[in-house]
Amino acid sequence: MLSRRKALEGTLLLCAAGALAGGLPSGATPAAEGVNDSEHGVFLRLSRALTGFEALDEGLARHYAAFLAAADPEGWRALIDGARATAGGAPPSATAMTGRVAALWYSGWTEPADGVAPAVRAEGYRQALAWRAMARTPRGLPTGRLWQAP
Repeated sequence: MLSRRKALEGTLLLCAAGALAGGLPSGATPAAEGVNDSEHGVFLRLSRALTGFEALDEGLARHYAAFLAAADPEGWRALIDGARATAGGAPPSATAMTGRVAALWYSGWTEPADGVAPAVRAEGYRQALAWRAMARTPRGLPTGRLWQAP
């Protein structure tokens, strides 16, 4: 029988291995139905404006965009249309969605019920902007300055 401790250790090992691999594996591409390259560019510009960080991972941005577009298509459309209207700045009419964008970037994925692939979740954890803001190395990873990596 598998104990809770062994299951947790295995999960942490997989997450750490994914994070140490230095990015998303090539097979971990998002199901980005509904998010075209133009919307991705708008989302990335908006993300930079909302977070205050220029160096954001484009692969992770694709995952975040696909997730948000699937989770709330109307909110996604309002976010993209509003950002286009304000040249990439945060649209005032999409406050809830802009909050979700900032939360994803700063925390990485934290809800297991989101159905996000483990490799993507691990990369989101490793790249969470909270680590950069606190100048800390993510827990479970070797000490160093991973938060400085773009």
